[in-house]
Amino acid sequence: MKKGCFLKTIAILTIFVAAIAYIIQNKLDDWIIEPGKKFLLPRIEQGFTREFDFVTESVEKDSLLSIINKYVENIDFKKNDTASSEFWIEIKKIVSDSVVNKTEIEKLLQLIRYRDER
Repeated sequence: MKKGCFLKTIAILTIFVAAIAYIIQNKLDDWIIEPGKKFLLPRIEQGFTREFDFVTESVEKDSLLSIINKYVENIDFKKNDTASSEFWIEIKKIVSDSVVNKTEIEKLLQLIRYRDER
């Protein structure tokens, strides 16, 4: 390989790698995550509605589904935090007895507020 060809190849590769790095760092949300959220959120909502069919119908159940939907909408997919796993563990505890009450909803809201403060 000639020196000129090698230098051109290195220059083109450098530009290509820099462009990919820029897109990943700055445009990932706009091009991949936001369209993915718009596509997946209705399906996730339907899944939770089906999963919670065994839970007794009440205002608290509707509140719980609303809280879950808002939580999923605001999830930061780039960040892995333990508060998110605590949230889902709390959801499992709440629906385990098939009855949702106001104190459980308040406890869940406090957990979300605590996560947001961090």
